[in-house]
Amino acid sequence: MTYQEVIDLYKDHISAMDALYKVNTYNEDEIDQIYKKIQMNLIKTKLLSLSWILKIISNISIFRNRYMSLYWLLFKKIFEEYRPDQVQDIEFPFEYFVYKDYGIILNEDNVKSYENLKISIDVHQENDIFKAIMDDDIKKFITFTDQKGFDQYQRFNSILYPKNFERSYSLLELCCYHGAVKCFKLLIAEFKSEITHKCLQFSFLSGVPDIINECLKYVQPDVKCMKYAIISHNIDFVMFLYNEYHINIDLLYCGKFNNLQAFAVYLDQTKNLKHCFIYSSIFNIPSLCQFFLLHGVSINEKDKNIIPYNTSLYRAAQFNCIETVKFLIKCGMKINGINGMGRTALHEAVRKNSKKAIKLLVMHGAEINLADRLGITPLHLAAHRASKEIVEYLISHGAKVNSKNDRNETPLHFAAVRNGKEIVEFLIINGAKVNVKNKESNTPLHIAAINGFKETLEVLILHGADINSKNSNRSTPLHLAALSNNKEIIELLILHKADINAKNSGKETPLSLTKNKQIISILRSHGA
Repeated sequence: MTYQEVIDLYKDHISAMDALYKVNTYNEDEIDQIYKKIQMNLIKTKLLSLSWILKIISNISIFRNRYMSLYWLLFKKIFEEYRPDQVQDIEFPFEYFVYKDYGIILNEDNVKSYENLKISIDVHQENDIFKAIMDDDIKKFITFTDQKGFDQYQRFNSILYPKNFERSYSLLELCCYHGAVKCFKLLIAEFKSEITHKCLQFSFLSGVPDIINECLKYVQPDVKCMKYAIISHNIDFVMFLYNEYHINIDLLYCGKFNNLQAFAVYLDQTKNLKHCFIYSSIFNIPSLCQFFLLHGVSINEKDKNIIPYNTSLYRAAQFNCIETVKFLIKCGMKINGINGMGRTALHEAVRKNSKKAIKLLVMHGAEINLADRLGITPLHLAAHRASKEIVEYLISHGAKVNSKNDRNETPLHFAAVRNGKEIVEFLIINGAKVNVKNKESNTPLHIAAINGFKETLEVLILHGADINSKNSNRSTPLHLAALSNNKEIIELLILHKADINAKNSGKETPLSLTKNKQIISILRSHGA
């Protein structure tokens, strides 16, 4: 299959996706045209499920949040007209907007997070500097930069923007994200703002040539530039980075961000059918996978280019691509095939909270208790995700609640680490050993104590946790609570008869492990 063949075969799909990823209008008539294109090319053709389309729209909004209100409008049009039975994997902000507007909870695991959330479909308040940048309103921007005490180094963070390891963005980086060329030039000219790698990366997302060219004077393009070029659905940027800087086209991002055109370029340039087959499953278009099988690619082919050597089923499960999962299973895919880490598609489906994929895999014979090379089972992963629905489902289908990994940790340890109170209780009710010890002889109670997880601690104590259990250092939960200076946990443990004067292997009591005057007073008042 050549580049042109892919384009011709999936032209309607590509056209609809390009329209979505390139929204740059507030005109309602133009939005209606985009909606009709989605209806005609994606919904009526049943090429993609309604849930999948809604997931895509919510995801794009994070990378083009200037138009978030319009993406929300498109989302609502589909949601209200078609009333899909299930909506999964929606970006957290849209989960919240659905809850706020319709009172519908799409993900029980996130309900508590809604309570104190303060985000708006408008992204920024009308009269702040970030709104001025978003609109590239240079007059308004100057009113802020001219103020006495203006902080040119201020940074901004929000869940309405792409995730960032630095957790925040500079003003110049925000200019690059929004393509705010006027504000960008002012910051460069007046404040000599630093052009960072993130500036260049974001410039390929917003696609303003003046910003890209200025950033290229100071920063060398990297793989993340290709990522954002792929997200932008601007094939010229993809080809520029591929040809001029020899940056590979990342097929994972092609699938994740529905860029069939960039995928076709890679296929045409490399002729690597096996590698393309692995990632074709992420598009959730079975006919695309079928093409590679008809051209001799083994259905159980593993990605030999990237450790841990995943299969197409693993990738499909990762992204909850139900149509592809069904197709691959029907074609004889090994459902319990493992990757280089010893993980199956079920492991990955659980890790990514892909609920439909989990049920489909289990229904077709996925081994629930198969452990990876570290001894981790799907139930360990579900407990760590604090996903009660998945934990319940796995246990109801035979998952062993006391299975241990190579560090002797059970799912109960994993749940305690995440402060999953409801998961902890459900596991115990279903037979989890409450005083089980890991490699360091820490019980779940030790873990809850050192992390200050009061609710989890209370559940464990209620169900018989040994309050004075000692780990390999002979430390009790009270030792660990004192070490972390957690007054509330110390008081709770004392209330339940914790040994105030227990000594660890270093002959230390809880009192000798803290310098906090308030905690010292509490311990002494109880006989330390």
